[in-house]
Amino acid sequence: YGDKFRSAAMDRGNEQEAGARELYAFMVDQDVETVGFVLHPTIERAGCSPDAIVGEHGLAQFKCPHSSTHLDLLMGGSIEGRYVKQMQWEMACTGRQWTDFVSFDDRFPPELQLHIQRIERDDAMIAELETAARAFLAEVEATVAELRRKFKLAA
Repeated sequence: YGDKFRSAAMDRGNEQEAGARELYAFMVDQDVETVGFVLHPTIERAGCSPDAIVGEHGLAQFKCPHSSTHLDLLMGGSIEGRYVKQMQWEMACTGRQWTDFVSFDDRFPPELQLHIQRIERDDAMIAELETAARAFLAEVEATVAELRRKFKLAA
């Protein structure tokens, strides 16, 4: 219990991310900085850990997927919805205007190794995500309060 599931593909992706970030920074000719945890500006105890901050207005999300997924993205395939929500949440927390979704696979020829797709900020989706986050945090608070009451724990 408590061990995170890890696969060889996940390990490989983590190993490749730094190289993907360096190549991306070179290709877009922007400052690309890693950051830690960023708190949401108005929702207490909520935040995110973006892969990178880009220039003055952007973020970057790096994925080093299976070659079949990278090929699908190169051919115009869509980004998984969970990643779109993740990127919109990161924009909500950071105030950024766009996120470059970056797929990297060094097993492809050099000109096909990096695929960049820009996702613009979607304020309607962000409002939905913020509503869901507030509801989730309220549920957590209610559960903690009930546990404290039930087991007579100090606050």
